[in-house]
Amino acid sequence: MSDCFICKKPLGKNETRTVKAKGVKTLLDRAVAKNDEVNEQFLRTVSEVTVHNKCYCYYVENRTDNVVRRRGSSSSNLSSVSEAPEPDFDFVNNCFICAKAVQDSSNSRTSRQPRVCIVRNESTKKSNMDVINRRSDEVAMEIANRIANIPSLVEIGAKYHNNCSKQLYSKKWSITNKKDERKNNIDAAMADVFSYLHENSEECQFFMTDLMKSITGEYIPQKRTIIERLKAKYKDEIVFFNESGHDCIVCFKGFIYKIISNKPPSHKKNDVREERLQLVRDAAAIILEDIRSQYYETKEYPPSDSFLKDVNTLIPETLSVLLKGIICQSKRKSLNAAERKYASITHSIIAATRPASFISPLLLGVGSFLYKKYGSSNLIDVLSSLGFSASYNAISLFEDSCAFRPALIEKATQSTKQIVPTPSDFMWLYGKWSCTENISGWNGFMIEATAEKPFQRSRIICLPFINAPPTDYDTILTSLLFSIEKCKASNQNTCIVTFDQLLCWKARDITAAADPNTDLSKVVVRLGGFHLFMSFIGAIGYIMSGSGLEDIFKLIYAENCVQHIMSGHAYGRAVRAHLLVHLSITKIVMDSIEFTEEERDFLDDNSTDINRTIK
Repeated sequence: MSDCFICKKPLGKNETRTVKAKGVKTLLDRAVAKNDEVNEQFLRTVSEVTVHNKCYCYYVENRTDNVVRRRGSSSSNLSSVSEAPEPDFDFVNNCFICAKAVQDSSNSRTSRQPRVCIVRNESTKKSNMDVINRRSDEVAMEIANRIANIPSLVEIGAKYHNNCSKQLYSKKWSITNKKDERKNNIDAAMADVFSYLHENSEECQFFMTDLMKSITGEYIPQKRTIIERLKAKYKDEIVFFNESGHDCIVCFKGFIYKIISNKPPSHKKNDVREERLQLVRDAAAIILEDIRSQYYETKEYPPSDSFLKDVNTLIPETLSVLLKGIICQSKRKSLNAAERKYASITHSIIAATRPASFISPLLLGVGSFLYKKYGSSNLIDVLSSLGFSASYNAISLFEDSCAFRPALIEKATQSTKQIVPTPSDFMWLYGKWSCTENISGWNGFMIEATAEKPFQRSRIICLPFINAPPTDYDTILTSLLFSIEKCKASNQNTCIVTFDQLLCWKARDITAAADPNTDLSKVVVRLGGFHLFMSFIGAIGYIMSGSGLEDIFKLIYAENCVQHIMSGHAYGRAVRAHLLVHLSITKIVMDSIEFTEEERDFLDDNSTDINRTIK
C-alpha cells in the first residue's frame, strides 16, 4: 500500500519500517486495546505492513507504560495518530521549509546562527511549488501541505532559512537532520525493547544482549543509551549489575512497596483474622520484591572446592529473617539440622520464584549426588517437581560443564621455549598405554635408565662445629662468612650454600641486606633438595586447587590424606599420585591420536629396545 494506515499519509522512501508478523500482532493488540475497529479489521488481514517510524512508536507507546506491573491498567488510552489534530503553523516564528524556529540574526555579532529571510515576493511560493512538483518526495509533500492553502506568504510575513532554501533547490535537504533521525531510530528500537519486557514480564532478570536481540530494526542503540532510556522510564524500580567480564544484568524490583503504601484501608477493623492475613500478604510482597531485585550468577558454576561455601549469602535478608524465625527458633539441641533445612527451603523458594534466573548450588548438588548414586532420571524429575532438587537437564548441563573447563591461566610472557619430552619418556608413556610387556613403573624405569650412566663420587668433609643456636642470624652469618673464606681458598668467586627451608629465608635476608661491594653479595643461597621438592609440589597443589585434582586423588588415597598431598607434606604419596594422574592424562591423549599401522609397528618394536640412557 502507498499510504500509512495509521496517519493516512503517503509513505516516503525514508523514515519507514516494515513490520513483520510479530510487530503486526503488537499493533493488533494495541488496536484492540484502543477499540480501533477499523485498524483492527485491517491488521487481521495482513501478515506485514509498512508504516512511518513515528507513527509506529506513537501507536504502541502506551502499552509499554506497565511493563513490570502486575495490577491495574492504564487510565487513559492514546488515540491514533490520525485522530490528533495538527496545530496551525506559525510562519512568523518558524521556517516554513524545515519547520524549525527562526531567530533574528541581524543584530548578532556571530555567524553561527543561520541567516533568516522574509518572503517579500509572491513569486517565491510559485518557484517553491515548482521545485516541489519536480521532487515529488516526502520532503516536498511536507512543504506542499504547509504552504499550498496559504493565499499569500508575503501578507502573513512568512520566514525561512537561507540555507534551507539552497538545500531545497539542490535536493540535499531532508525533512529531519541526522540528530532527529537518530532519535527516531532510538525510539523505534526502544519500543521493541519495551515490547520484549512486556511479553516476558514474568521474569525479573534480563541480560542486555537479550534486550538488544529483541530489536527488529537495523539500528541498534548502544548499551549506554538503552540503560539511560530504561532509567528514565522506570526510575528507581530498575537495577543494573555490570561486573567486569560479564554481560550487563537488568533486574526489576517491582511495585511492591507502592502497593502496600497505597493499599486502601480495611473496613473490617475489628476482624483480627483479616488483619493477620493482610499482614502476611504484605510481608510476602516485601520478600517477593527482595527476591526479584537480587542478582544471581547464571553463566558460571562455583568451584568444586567451595561449591556449597556461600549458600547462605544467596538468601535475601527478609526471607532469611522469616524462615529463621520459623525453623531455627528454639532449636538449640538440633540447630545444625534446623539450619540445613532452613537453607534447603529458602533455596527451593527462590528457585520456584525465579526458575530461569537462579541456579541453586544446594539443589544442584543434591540432584547430582542422587543421580550418581541411583542413576535414575525419573527420581530426579520427581524431586525437581516437588522443589527438592534441580532438574535433570540442569544436572546434565552441570556434569558436561565439569567435564570440560577452559583454561584460566593466561600467558604473561612471550617465549618460544618448549618443553619436549625425551624419547625415553615418550616410549615409557607409550609402553604403558599399549600395555607392552617388561615396561616397569617409573621408579624402576629410572633405575634402568641410569644404571650404566657414568658418575663420580663426591667427597663430603665435615667443617668445624658452631656452638650456637642454628636459627639465630648471628649463627647463619658466621657460617656464611666461613663459607666465603673456604671459597677464596679454592679461588672460587661465587659461593653457593644450601640451607633447609627455615634457615634459607634468614640467609636470604642477610644477603639481601648486604652491601653490594662486600663478599656477602657473591653468596648464592639455595633451598635444600627435599624442601625444594615439597615447595614445588605445594605450588602445583595451590595452582590446581578447585580444578578437580583433589577428587581424583580421593580415588587413590584416603580423603584426610589428600590435603597433605596437595600441600606437598606427604611427599612420597604426592609423587605417586602425580605420576598416576600424569599417566592417566597421557592415556586420554594417546586415545585421541590416530596412529597408522606403520607407526604402531615401529613404536612396538622399539619400545623395549630403546636406549633409555638418552637424555
